[in-house]
Amino acid sequence: MGRLPKIGVDYFTHDVHAATGPTLFTVQNSFGNDGYALWFKLLEFMGTQKELYADFSVLKDWEYFVSLARVDKDKAIAILDLLANIDAIDKELWTTRKIVWSDNFAGRAKPVFDKRGTLTPDKPDIEENVPQTEEQGNPAPKRKKKTDDDPSKKKYAEFVSMEEREYQSLVDKYGEKATEKLIELLDNYKGSSGKTYKSDYRAILNWVVDKAQKEYPKLFTAQNDTPDDGRNPFDE
Repeated sequence: MGRLPKIGVDYFTHDVHAATGPTLFTVQNSFGNDGYALWFKLLEFMGTQKELYADFSVLKDWEYFVSLARVDKDKAIAILDLLANIDAIDKELWTTRKIVWSDNFAGRAKPVFDKRGTLTPDKPDIEENVPQTEEQGNPAPKRKKKTDDDPSKKKYAEFVSMEEREYQSLVDKYGEKATEKLIELLDNYKGSSGKTYKSDYRAILNWVVDKAQKEYPKLFTAQNDTPDDGRNPFDE
């Protein structure tokens, strides 16, 4: 029986001179070893996430992370604010939605996704972080959403459109039957809720896959059965 698709990455590089680099030097100067520890525990946490970002508007994830980092919440927020101000993490996503995304971290993870034959996750769109249930405080007002009226996209269902390469990426990763189910689930959700996305493809990766794998696990067991060779892809 095949394996389910891998989530996140198993490794990321840790430069021996990291402590003297601009990010850690600045953070340690303000917060000492707490800043150093939180930064690497943050990278570890993001590496466990399917789309390589941390959504700290979700209360259970936030509570888990500050417990993992072993710092109080006020200090954790202050460190993350500093990381945003020095562009170590995306400032807009952190300040408006409490989402932590690092372009540099995603870039370092790219070899893993290249080896798997899948696309490296992109920076999340603010309006696409759904569905949400437990939030840390009140969310910031959402931006006006873009529609799917894009000539580069092909319609795969009444309410679902994407580029052909995106559709093919889903087929390659999950198979045709599973991809049809993913599109069906998103189509039904959008049709019943009236919601639109900047990218239906990203919406599928962000939450539809999780829902489908829980409700229709047999559709996903035949894909991705090629074993890894056990090497650290960051060493290549």
